[in-house]
Amino acid sequence: MKNQIKNKLLFFWIGSVLLTLVFSAEIYKYILSDFYITNSKEKIQNIHTEILRQKHQLIQDTKVSGTQLISKKELISSVTLLSKYQNSSDYMPLIFDNEKTKLANMIKNFALNAKYKNIFVFDKNKNLLSYSLADYAGIVSYDKNAKEIYLDMDLQPFDTTLDKSLFATINSHEYNNNDELLYQDNHFVVDLTLAIKNKNEIVGYANIEKHFSLAEITQITNKQNIDIFIVYKGICQEQNSFTCKLYEAQKNDTWIASDNGFIGQKQLTKDITILYSVNEELLLQGKSFIKKSQNIVFFTVLPLLSIGILIFVKLNIANPISILLEATEKIKRGLTYNDDHFLQGEFRNLSQTFENLSHEIKNREDELKEKNAQLQESLINLEEYTKALNESSIISKGDLNGNITYVNDTLCKTTGFSKEEILGKPHNIFRHPDTLPEVFRQMWESILNKKIWKGIVKNRKKNLESFYVNLIIVPILDKDGNIKEFIGFRQDISELIKSQEELRKMSQTDPLSGLGNRFKLLGDIMKIPHPAIALINIDSFKEINDFYGLAIGDKTIAELGKRLQKYFSQSQIYRVHADEFALLFNTSIDDFLQIEQLVSEACIKIQEDSFVFDDISISVNLTVGLSNKKENLVNSADLALKTAKKEQKDILIYEETLKTTQEYKNNIEWNTKLKKAILEDRIVPFYQAIYNNKTKKIEKYESLIRLIDEDGKEISPFFFLDIAKKTKQYYALTRKVIEKSFEEFKDKKLSFSINLSKDDILDEKTIAFIEEKLLEYNFGDKLIFEIVESEGFENFEAIEKFIQKVKSYGVKIAIDDFGTGYSNFEYLMKLKADFIKIDGSLIKNIDTDKNAYAVVETIVTFAKKNSLQTVAEFVSSESIFEKVCQLDIDFSQGFYIDKPQKNIKISS
Repeated sequence: MKNQIKNKLLFFWIGSVLLTLVFSAEIYKYILSDFYITNSKEKIQNIHTEILRQKHQLIQDTKVSGTQLISKKELISSVTLLSKYQNSSDYMPLIFDNEKTKLANMIKNFALNAKYKNIFVFDKNKNLLSYSLADYAGIVSYDKNAKEIYLDMDLQPFDTTLDKSLFATINSHEYNNNDELLYQDNHFVVDLTLAIKNKNEIVGYANIEKHFSLAEITQITNKQNIDIFIVYKGICQEQNSFTCKLYEAQKNDTWIASDNGFIGQKQLTKDITILYSVNEELLLQGKSFIKKSQNIVFFTVLPLLSIGILIFVKLNIANPISILLEATEKIKRGLTYNDDHFLQGEFRNLSQTFENLSHEIKNREDELKEKNAQLQESLINLEEYTKALNESSIISKGDLNGNITYVNDTLCKTTGFSKEEILGKPHNIFRHPDTLPEVFRQMWESILNKKIWKGIVKNRKKNLESFYVNLIIVPILDKDGNIKEFIGFRQDISELIKSQEELRKMSQTDPLSGLGNRFKLLGDIMKIPHPAIALINIDSFKEINDFYGLAIGDKTIAELGKRLQKYFSQSQIYRVHADEFALLFNTSIDDFLQIEQLVSEACIKIQEDSFVFDDISISVNLTVGLSNKKENLVNSADLALKTAKKEQKDILIYEETLKTTQEYKNNIEWNTKLKKAILEDRIVPFYQAIYNNKTKKIEKYESLIRLIDEDGKEISPFFFLDIAKKTKQYYALTRKVIEKSFEEFKDKKLSFSINLSKDDILDEKTIAFIEEKLLEYNFGDKLIFEIVESEGFENFEAIEKFIQKVKSYGVKIAIDDFGTGYSNFEYLMKLKADFIKIDGSLIKNIDTDKNAYAVVETIVTFAKKNSLQTVAEFVSSESIFEKVCQLDIDFSQGFYIDKPQKNIKISS
């Protein structure tokens, strides 16, 4: 067999040499005539394909980011408002120019991020509102004569050099299906106009430009020794060049060749043609080189090569193949082959490969035995995991129609059904009528799209008792990716839901009077279509407390609550403050004056009849503030009450003039104070210690914002935070506290916490600032962000995203004010918090109020079950501290521990 292989190889190589000699002349003739031109065509085609790809990518990116721009809620909101009043007699420059400036700032930032050249935003009548150019941004306003004026970002007039032809006819630049480009100033330009819609109604337009420089294409072609020239609308852009002159002479030819060069032209768009010019010097040098090399190869190299081939075949191919055939036979018989024949080149590599292969087969056999043993162990573990899951979870399986195909024993035990009663039945056998159909619609939509669905569902047992489960449904796919069944895992959380309901009820009830409290009032207002409210305050109640004592004061409060219930049995009554009650009515505007009369008459009767407790007789005087303004209902009634007290009136109905005068005066004063305090660096954090009840040490501090007045007085944020939000200075305050707190704790072995509101978390600049500081100081593991739970959150996804981001730096999360009106255990679990800070309104009475103690006990029990640490706020006395320790709360904070201070006394 070896001799046969050798003879065949010998004849093959002799034939190859003869064929090479016979056809060499024709081959070199072909190379001489076509090599460089063919090579150039291939290069041109490859380059043009890449340019087309870049063109399509540029257009697609522009469309995608353009769509993102017109989908921004703030842009839609601004353009909707401006379109409505742009040409209206109601146009108010102070308001709408600020709105346009906000719009201009937004599109400028967007242009920088998306690398746009220009962005113009128009109203629905195609009047320019705001714009962002390469170097600046601005707005279009109007003077008293309705003449256009251009303002910069500080709303200062300036002379603009805007060429109105860029946007005067925006319809002419709308995109069509051909994906055309423009060409100007050595740039390809995507010019796109998109309609801005609000609920399918066009409210304006956005015109965007993105440029793609000719230099970027030149970088591609220069590497290939090919120059390019642009022909735009039939005109070559470099008229005096050799390439343009050659093109003008033969513009109808796709490939143009001459003695001095070679040109290929390719269509980029219907208006743009690209000329690819092969360097003429290289072309001539190539032809000369080929002619010389042809003679050398034909008369010298080929004869010597033929002799060498014959020797090479004998020594380096035939013999090594014989050795490799022997190796193949050994491997087939399962023997180990060793490479000891000293072969050369590729045959040596093959020989070594055969040797490695024989050893690899042996190693794989050993590995297979080991993995088989591991597989057996994994199967045993899987069986144990399944057993544990069956014991701890309520599990069922269903077919594609939702019919039950499997249930575990835990499900039967929980629901009271036997397996025989439910197998083959639809899963809605557990459905409770209180669960909305929308929940199941969303569930089916999710799992049929092969997504896992999670949610809390109210179910029903066989005896019709209800129970709550935390449900996870997983679609099970076959090898082809199709759904074959569904499996549901449930955890019974009925006790948790019951605790939450009890907590909600206790947190909304005033323990002294048994009436609803302020949180319940705010919730009930939202449920009434036409609410009206009366706030009733006991005049000089502090004097009753001071003279007769707290016990008589409490009895007075309770008695007034009973009398209000007597006179207003059809209305809802609340105790909203120490000496203040609220009456909530569901009424129309026509009935409001009747309410005023009813309240007035009832208050007169209550005042005429003294309050008698044992031998003590007390007369009370009442002041009432009334309002039916649904927006800010409580605040407007409170303003009416305060004004009535100030003007010594028994009852006063809220009017807009009350709010306007008081609010404007207050806003102006605090706006001025805030600006000056920020400029003079008088916004500072104070630090309040947090005491570890287990280690008996101060281990943390909370950063609390303060404004230092010009006379050195410390001012609480209660007086200026709301004003800061209205005057756009709020985020500057947050950043001041973050910056100074980071600097304070950088060298201290203490943890510290900073409060963040929902406004902070939803502000992109604030989040970017936080991330910048975390990277700069690199001590995220000792930072805690306290999220204010009492505000509630609408954009829950943004909150979760923020928490995931900061936790990646080691930051911990605390939920502040927990136990207030928005308390929700499910919400707490989703936030993946590390700490619960129990609201001070519960802690401050925990030593005297049994209901408050019970609420706090429920919260602490829940926290411990879910591995959350707890912090008690408002620990102001020794008796409160003892109750906190008795409940096994982890940390204490309050005046009994430490008052907020500007400088931390504990050394690092």
